[in-house]
Amino acid sequence: MNRSRCVAGLALLVSACSMRTNAPLPPIAQAPTAAASSAAAPPRLYVSDPLANAVLVYATNGKMQQPIATIRKGIAGPAGLAIDSAGNLYVANTVGNSVTEYGKNLGSPIERYVTGVVGPVAVAVDDGGELYVANFDSFAQAVVEFAPGGSTPSGVISAPCGCYPIGLTLDASQDLYVAYDNFYSQTVVYEYPYGSTIGTLVNLQLGATRWETPGLAFDRASNLLVSNATLPGMQIFEPGRLRAHHIFGRRGSPRFFAFDSSERNLFVADSQNSAVEVYGYASGKLIKTITGGLQSAYGVAVSPRAPF
Repeated sequence: MNRSRCVAGLALLVSACSMRTNAPLPPIAQAPTAAASSAAAPPRLYVSDPLANAVLVYATNGKMQQPIATIRKGIAGPAGLAIDSAGNLYVANTVGNSVTEYGKNLGSPIERYVTGVVGPVAVAVDDGGELYVANFDSFAQAVVEFAPGGSTPSGVISAPCGCYPIGLTLDASQDLYVAYDNFYSQTVVYEYPYGSTIGTLVNLQLGATRWETPGLAFDRASNLLVSNATLPGMQIFEPGRLRAHHIFGRRGSPRFFAFDSSERNLFVADSQNSAVEVYGYASGKLIKTITGGLQSAYGVAVSPRAPF
């Protein structure tokens, strides 16, 4: 790993590079039985655990949750996660320079993306199945895009500044938003219209001299939600506004996050406390904390996913 792994926001992935291979391994997820497959799959929460070099799977409901499955095949320093409209899981493997895709049985990867993938930290999939990968270790290929069914990039976005991408998301129009960290320890966000490689700076006022905001997502009302790991807190920006009108979850170090399909609940990976914090989105109040089985927490995804 190079200088980039010394950045505070990717400290967990430093440890992943020297992971403890002698520790006992949790079980690999098993394929469901035919009877189970015939029923609609219950909602699932996926959490990337770089220290365990695994993705842990939980039921979204309940108390004192423990993992119901663990994914290890194809995993190498997992960071950001994404779910597509079919319920497939995508994992950015920062150490492995790959993105692995898993079907609902969560066994071995059904697809592996490696061409043009260099230190990936975040992934997103649009409604049409286009895959976007944020490459932390490349300025020239800061974001690479894969068309549905493609194994080589169909598009490449270069970093617009002396900066490296740490997160990305899509809005309801399928426009791409990329969070870049610059050399001043500040995150800047650029918007890319669908199909364009030229972005426009979104001058969000994030409230500090230095800040890191890896997580981005839009809700149904087109508010932009940002996880500010430095503040810390979850900041909500109304459409067209550059200052947050509401902040909640001011604890730990929030990284990536995901809504459930109803957008009633928000699942936030807190890398400082190695936990996933669950908030009522309307109230901003902490409902519960998930720590069972986790050595660390970085990326999260929920299936079925919330609409863009």
